[in-house]
Amino acid sequence: MTTATNDFLQTARQIVGEAHLITESARMEKYCKGFRFGEGKALAVVKPGSLLEMWAVAQAAVKADLIIITQASNTGL
Repeated sequence: MTTATNDFLQTARQIVGEAHLITESARMEKYCKGFRFGEGKALAVVKPGSLLEMWAVAQAAVKADLIIITQASNTGL
């Protein structure tokens, strides 16, 4: 991991709290595979509790030059 990646994870943890930042691959698995098709790898799953938290996490991701893929209910609709 790069310094920017580590900084992002630390910042995201501060923004949303430890309980809402998932970095263990076993716990991230259900978020990394589409309901109907597609799958990929992720650095982390961040579950913001408000629009302000989402905005702050997005800013941290941009600063770290990371890609954000949002996910809603994962129903395939």
